[in-house]
Amino acid sequence: MTDLGAERGPDPFSARGGFTSDAFVGPSFVRDVAGVFTPPDRRQPEPVGALRPGDRVEHFVVVSLLGQGGMGQVYEALDTRLQRSVALKIVHCEPDDAGEGGPAKDSAARLLFEAQTVARLAHPNVIVVYEVGAVSRRGGAAARPYIAMELVRGAPLRAFIGDESVPIPVRVRWLADTAAGLGAAHACGLVHRDVKPMNVMIRADGVAKVLDFGLAKRTSPPLGSASSVDTFFSSITDAGAVVGTPLYMSPEQMRREVLDGRSDQFSWGVLAYELLAGELPWGDGVDALGLLSKLLTEDPTPLDERRPDVPAGVARVVARALAKKRDDRFPTMRAVVDALTAACAIGR
Repeated sequence: MTDLGAERGPDPFSARGGFTSDAFVGPSFVRDVAGVFTPPDRRQPEPVGALRPGDRVEHFVVVSLLGQGGMGQVYEALDTRLQRSVALKIVHCEPDDAGEGGPAKDSAARLLFEAQTVARLAHPNVIVVYEVGAVSRRGGAAARPYIAMELVRGAPLRAFIGDESVPIPVRVRWLADTAAGLGAAHACGLVHRDVKPMNVMIRADGVAKVLDFGLAKRTSPPLGSASSVDTFFSSITDAGAVVGTPLYMSPEQMRREVLDGRSDQFSWGVLAYELLAGELPWGDGVDALGLLSKLLTEDPTPLDERRPDVPAGVARVVARALAKKRDDRFPTMRAVVDALTAACAIGR
């Protein structure tokens, strides 16, 4: 029997090389974790214009680079006013990007929208935003917007896929936490649109946190009138482009249909299946066309057939979340959490 209300089980980090309890004390832990997933010969070079340890951004002092992508970089930094560590996300933009409708404007709007989005979500399973601002630069160059967020010391959920040292009850607890965080977003009229293992962090105390609302989209208007950035962001996300990560997209997201929280639920189902089974529902190594075909036409092997140690009730919850038709899924993520809890309370 799996009990979601019980202790979180043995510390999954302590059983892994490099994930000892001592590792959570040092400020370099998140950087060390990032290195686990990228072989040294494939790590990206330091980006042009990257900040270095000791550089200041307003009242933040950079400690280290945590990660980078097309939009910019994320650093560990020290908030010198409150003497706390933060994750500092800074948009990359060059002077020639800052024109009307340019990439810098889009990126800045997305970053501000992300900050506004997460600031509305006061939930223990969603990352906390502390501050948003812009970094002035010399020579009239475009300012670089930033968000100061909670620094989650732990590891991405991706790190534990295929890890047999993590007990099933602990994994199910993480899935319930993730579902609860997504449910909070949906209650605010938001769809995440990029639910995947790299966007969920497992904190050192075993709590799961949903990250990266940069692709989030409103399904209902927020309280009060829309701001100019709300209107602009809507214009750059309603253009019909498919956004997200294909391996975790719902059928309706693939088809560019109007989305609601049940699309995130499907993505959560893919994530849940992968975490519990150690592989994706439709197998690993599938090419894009093969994935699309399987996603739209085939049901995955039942989870408890692939992994007999997964409680049948939990397998049924995941299977329902992976239903092709959104009306066949759970109505809300709160219902998913309730079903997981019930499945674990009654055992198999």
